[in-house]
Amino acid sequence: MNLNKKSILFISLLFSSLLVFNFTNIISKEILKEENSNYFLIKNLRTSQEKKPIAYEDISCNTTEIKRFYETINISLININEFDDPNNLDIYANISFTNNSLVNYSMFIDNILNIAYYNFTPTINAPLGLQNVTFSIFNNSGQDLLNNQTTKTNFTISNNLPYCSVYLSSTKIYRNEFLMINLTPSDVEDNLLELNWSISIVDYNDNKIKSIGSNLLNFIQKIDDDFIKVNSYYRIKVNITDTDKHHSVHYFPFEVINSPPQIVISPINTIIITPDDRGVKRSSELVKITLNVTDIEDSSPSDVDVKLKIEDTNGVEEQLDFTNNGDGSYELEFNITA
Repeated sequence: MNLNKKSILFISLLFSSLLVFNFTNIISKEILKEENSNYFLIKNLRTSQEKKPIAYEDISCNTTEIKRFYETINISLININEFDDPNNLDIYANISFTNNSLVNYSMFIDNILNIAYYNFTPTINAPLGLQNVTFSIFNNSGQDLLNNQTTKTNFTISNNLPYCSVYLSSTKIYRNEFLMINLTPSDVEDNLLELNWSISIVDYNDNKIKSIGSNLLNFIQKIDDDFIKVNSYYRIKVNITDTDKHHSVHYFPFEVINSPPQIVISPINTIIITPDDRGVKRSSELVKITLNVTDIEDSSPSDVDVKLKIEDTNGVEEQLDFTNNGDGSYELEFNITA
């Protein structure tokens, strides 16, 4: 086959054109690919630079202070749908404790109510004081942080105060009787051997009546003459200190009651009146009365006063004092005036 020069030149030009086109097309695709890659890189960079802060009004806590072990704080975020793809978020409450530890707690998400929340209950040995809380919001892959963590809240963890319960043999007691007391001190964080407590008995104005001692679990107290007022309340006072140097004061009341003195008529009637077989002459003869008296509040019979009230036929009354013989017996001698 014979080709002339013009045909050869045309074929050469066509082949060169195809090479240039293909090379240009390849270069264009690589440029487009790199531009697209740069576009996504720039887009991701812009997303990273534009992390949203959580608004303070979107943070909610049901309290500002909780006690170890027994109490719980609810930490909530509202309006979580303001972040991209709210149905695919991972949200954490990051608690920075006063002992410099940091714990990230995964929050529960309720997309219907548009909130995330976590209920935190401190352990028995949780650090005390003011704890700070920040929040981390990630997309579902957990790779992209969507907020800038500049917004925070805080709460206080406080110590449980020591506690004390008591058993009293009676809450009403007469003077000269004995009161039995059993104490049970306790503390959430500390065991019994780590606690210290002092015991006293005070009146209702907190004036000390008796100093009992320290670290006693049970004792017996006689209600003696130091309990001056009867029909009055007194209190057992227990002051407890735990290992954190926190202390509490506990009061346990009881009443010292009064029993009126009694003339002994049982089992033997001690009232003797002489003369007992006849009347007496006015002015010239004496009437003598003897009797025995007991009073459980008074340790000595001499502490009781006994009086006699008489009334004549005209309705005139007179009050006479018995003489205390010092042995529980009393006597009185008198005559009838003319």
